[in-house]
Amino acid sequence: MRLPWRRENSEKAPDIPWFWTLTIDGRPAANFDWPDILQGLEGLRADPDSFLALERQNPACIQESGFLQCAVVLTGERAGWYAVECGYPGPEGPVLLERQVPSIQEVVPVFESVYRQRDAVLSGFADLSDAMGRNESTR
Repeated sequence: MRLPWRRENSEKAPDIPWFWTLTIDGRPAANFDWPDILQGLEGLRADPDSFLALERQNPACIQESGFLQCAVVLTGERAGWYAVECGYPGPEGPVLLERQVPSIQEVVPVFESVYRQRDAVLSGFADLSDAMGRNESTR
């Protein structure tokens, strides 16, 4: 899937004024890199305050912004699994995708592909866009 923040050459420094923000367990992280994201993902626990959110923002164009977040599922049949959500502005309104997986090893490639601005690995994600205010008349 091609997300709005993907770049053709993910190894080259961005030439637009975008920035990442990383929040781990409600605390913003400063001066972070991929190892910090990986450590945050591996530290997720079954607690309502335990989550990791990675946001990409382009101050010049909100349509090129988005987020990826992960937390441990707390209740139900999939308690203990990891819920990964991806949100971004779509042409017909906000898009929210979610996937629940049993291991952190399935979460890491998704975050790495988004962080490195490559095509994201979003197969198996459910479209929950209705939860973000889209309805049948806007699709």
